[in-house]
Amino acid sequence: MGSQGGISKSVNWQGGGEYIYMELAPYNQVFINEILACENIDNLWNTWQRIAKESLLNYKINSDEFNKNLENFNKLTLPEAKIS
Repeated sequence: MGSQGGISKSVNWQGGGEYIYMELAPYNQVFINEILACENIDNLWNTWQRIAKESLLNYKINSDEFNKNLENFNKLTLPEAKIS
């Protein structure tokens, strides 16, 4: 027989039932982890291509604009590129 205080008493709950506990993973966390693990610009570029194809990007991100500026991206150091 369940607890008979608080809401249980008010609704005449007699026990039983179940619940499911879940946690949501941070949005696109797999890609963040992959970016952090990149060891060179080529790896980072490959990750960007996967992100553009497979992830749920914010509507404010214009992947075509990013791709047009690839030459500038390639001039960045790896740490700079990871935060771009």
